[in-house]
Amino acid sequence: HENDQGFDLTVDKTVLDQLQQEAETYLPRLSKAEILGERVGTRAYTSDFAPFFGAVPNLSHVYAASGLGSSGLTTGP
Repeated sequence: HENDQGFDLTVDKTVLDQLQQEAETYLPRLSKAEILGERVGTRAYTSDFAPFFGAVPNLSHVYAASGLGSSGLTTGP
C-alpha cells in the first residue's frame, strides 16, 4: 500500500517478491507459474482521498475516474 510514490513507475522487485510469497500461501501452484511481465500504475489521489470522475474534455463519450490513490485497486471496483 504505497501513497508516496508519485509518478514513479519503477517496478520494485522487493515488493513483487513479497506479493508473490503472500499469494503462494493461498495458491501454492503459483510457484511454478511463469511470470510474463509486470506493470506499475500511478497512484493519483486528491487531497482528501475522495474519488473524482467526469467527462474528458474534447473526447466524446470518454470519462475519467480516479483519486483513490493506492486504495483504488481494492475500493475502486
